Amino acid sequence: IQTAGTETRPVTSRASTSKPPVRATRSAELRKHGILISMSGKGNCYDNAMVETFFKTLKSELVWRTMFETRQDAEQAIGRYIDGFYNPVRRHSALDFTSPAQFERMAAN
Repeated sequence: IQTAGTETRPVTSRASTSKPPVRATRSAELRKHGILISMSGKGNCYDNAMVETFFKTLKSELVWRTMFETRQDAEQAIGRYIDGFYNPVRRHSALDFTSPAQFERMAAN
């Protein structure tokens, strides 16, 4: 997906656990649009834990504390939060209490 002023990034969709005919139709539609389908093994309750943790953090640290006038204001604030705080500054316990940006720099060396 590409938005104004950004690079193109791959899109991933979690696969549906619906009935086979519905799943096949949905899968074909996603592939037609170049969307990668992602699903872990049956019963893996941790497959989405990191993403769910991110959204909980985003909501508790920004969204629930802010009154946005417009959707555009919300999108810009969320972008600033992610690019200006969450990735470069905020320490993450899963990364041994370093920021994602710092973790990537250390991994590259």
